[in-house]
Amino acid sequence: AGANVWGFNLWRKLPRNGEEGRWSGSRPEIRTYHFAQAGKIQGININRSSLNLEVTPYVVGDSTDSKTSGDFGGDIRYRFKPNWTAHLTLNTDFAETEVDDRRLNYTRFPLFFPEKRDFFLEDAEVFTVGQQVMPWSAPEIVPYFSRRIGLNHDRQITDLDYAVKLTGHEGKYHVGLLNSGVGASSTTPSSNLTIARIKRDVLEQSSIGLISTFGDPNSDEHSSTHGVDFRHRTDKLFGNRVFEANSYLLSSHNSGRDDGTAFSLELLYPNDLINAGATYYRIDEDFDPKLGYVRRTGVNKFQNHVSWQPRFDNSQVVRQAFLSYTNSIYANLGGGGETIENSVVLPRIILESTDEIFLKYSHFRDNPDYNFLVPGAGTINEGDYEWNTITVGGGLSNKRKLGATASVALHDDWYDWDRTDYNLGFRWSINKHLLLSTSHRYSHFEQKDVDEDVLLNSARLLVNINPNMGLLNVVQHDSYTDTIGLYSRFRWEWNPGQELFVVLRQGYRDDYRGFDLETERYNVKVSSSFRF
Repeated sequence: AGANVWGFNLWRKLPRNGEEGRWSGSRPEIRTYHFAQAGKIQGININRSSLNLEVTPYVVGDSTDSKTSGDFGGDIRYRFKPNWTAHLTLNTDFAETEVDDRRLNYTRFPLFFPEKRDFFLEDAEVFTVGQQVMPWSAPEIVPYFSRRIGLNHDRQITDLDYAVKLTGHEGKYHVGLLNSGVGASSTTPSSNLTIARIKRDVLEQSSIGLISTFGDPNSDEHSSTHGVDFRHRTDKLFGNRVFEANSYLLSSHNSGRDDGTAFSLELLYPNDLINAGATYYRIDEDFDPKLGYVRRTGVNKFQNHVSWQPRFDNSQVVRQAFLSYTNSIYANLGGGGETIENSVVLPRIILESTDEIFLKYSHFRDNPDYNFLVPGAGTINEGDYEWNTITVGGGLSNKRKLGATASVALHDDWYDWDRTDYNLGFRWSINKHLLLSTSHRYSHFEQKDVDEDVLLNSARLLVNINPNMGLLNVVQHDSYTDTIGLYSRFRWEWNPGQELFVVLRQGYRDDYRGFDLETERYNVKVSSSFRF
């Protein structure tokens, strides 16, 4: 293809009709981002008369209950070639970034919170290694996890003095480089963090790559992680079926600690009628990528899934059904099962109205070798536990003004507790300007003569005043910490590239006399882009 021929695709969803459409590649097993099936557009000429330089300075005011301050910074983006971009951000402020969803952890392993900051989301796919996020769970390993930069372990913002990123591709090579300087805090020294990534396209839809990270955001000691990965994809298996294989080998090197390695092999058959896959992980006890995320160490993990997903084209009631089985086993490297899960969905049914219902049965076995604390149940002692879970639920399609989801999960003898989870969610499209969504979770724990309840509630109100002005409000509460969090963000783009953000964050705590204001913070940020 010529230099002015571009791969391009469009995906459209019409909830009111329960309809989805794609410009190119209509097969259900093909995803819009699979550019081997993309269409082609031509005749788009790039104007190279400009410098392709964009400068966005900003000023920000910050007010808390104890002090008021101001600061300034900016972004510089330079596209020096059509496929190459350099992006520098100075004295970085992420005041406008949306707050994380509040969650409660009922396991002994860390939760995974996705990245929401625009600077790190831009061109993030260049730094991706492996599949990372499975459809039903958080990833086991992320070699480079951008939330390690500028955020501490409590997800609180730390000073990011600068970050510079270079991304692009030339021929079959894709490159990503990122370097950042993080300021010192009361608990951590200043640090310099670097990520380097290169991968090469091979075969028709596959790639092989290398990744290295340098630095520890929580200390000034030497730390590095290195890895190699291979991703294979074809949509021509058995003629027209999709098959994917992903594998990587990683090693971590930290001062004062033995080196550790991690290996993964994943085989996927993600097709419309049959969706199946098998995954293997081996993670050393000493594997510790300081700029990455690891859920568990010192384990072998075996996981497989298979789903039969027939469509009923001649039915006026049922559109598609899903019958699936999932199995996962975590085994200590020394041998012996640590956690085993077997789940069967019998079935999940999507109606022609796009409403859905499902029934799921799961059997768990877990033998933690240390005590851990969970909301509601308190301390879970080490030991050998086994329980069954039955979940039933469904949802009303969002094609209506009022959509809803509901489920009930019964956990019989969960760590010696009888636990029941009730989940309820609503999405109300009030009019073209107002969208309200709520989420409610009530967990009841019962053991002998002890009863405990935990509530987790959230509400989001999006006010679209016009295409250039909007207000987002998020309220979150949980009874475990007895706190309420309020996040409110006003955005106004009065001219293209010229924006105003006003952000309010408040925290309230229940002190048995009602909820008292505990923390409060205001941010006002003004930015303006200049293109040369």
